[in-house]
Amino acid sequence: MGFDFSKYDSGPIGGPFITAGEKVALASTGAPFHITGVSERASRFEHDTEYVINCVIPDGVPGVDPGERTLTFPKGTNVGSRDVLLAGMVDYFGGDGADDIPVVLTKAGKAYLIEAAR
Repeated sequence: MGFDFSKYDSGPIGGPFITAGEKVALASTGAPFHITGVSERASRFEHDTEYVINCVIPDGVPGVDPGERTLTFPKGTNVGSRDVLLAGMVDYFGGDGADDIPVVLTKAGKAYLIEAAR
């Protein structure tokens, strides 16, 4: 019978993961970037599931490598507003004709939040 890999699909990954230092740089500069997809998957760490965000980082953001990148957030933490937003994006990208979403990363206390780019 063998191991069934289909039960452990990690979903699409858009590129190298954004590091903790790069999150700091994105939040401190307020640099806009585009989300191209959001999915849920089983987490590699202590949380049951996480949101996987495919995004494109533009050239010129200090301290952040540009290109297709992946950002993850644990699902079900005390940052309920972020969970609600990302769940909505999962639905949005699951439909037909979804456009990229321009966003910025901000920090509130210890939490990173996603907000609309202005």
